Amino acid sequence: MKYWYEYVRSSYDLILEAEGKTKTYLTEDIESYLVRLLARWFDKPEIPPDTPIAILLMQAMQDKNSKQLVETADICLFYDGFKIKQRLWPSSNYYRDMGTMAYGMAYVSSKDDLYNQLENNFTTCSKILSTIKVLS
Repeated sequence: MKYWYEYVRSSYDLILEAEGKTKTYLTEDIESYLVRLLARWFDKPEIPPDTPIAILLMQAMQDKNSKQLVETADICLFYDGFKIKQRLWPSSNYYRDMGTMAYGMAYVSSKDDLYNQLENNFTTCSKILSTIKVLS
């Protein structure tokens, strides 16, 4: 990625501003994860994929692939936080439920505590992203 440092810096600034605005403060690990997540997708015009989330989740579960589970959860976090294509959602909490489940399954599969933290703080992370959308 050509402008990685700039994307990370900008993402960090956005996260800090949203935390201050909402008076919601993330742990260092979750904050760092969200910064990297935003930076990775900073220059992408659209969040992937065209494949339905339920299919992605099912494939990741069948393959027992924690990386795919995390990618699916990340997509859900973006959709939920930024309210992407909201009128097409099956229900108002669909992406929250799917993302929480995917992070939880990634934790069980990998034993990486960060995914457990993301599962338990999905709504808070989504709130931060929602605030970034309003501030932008």
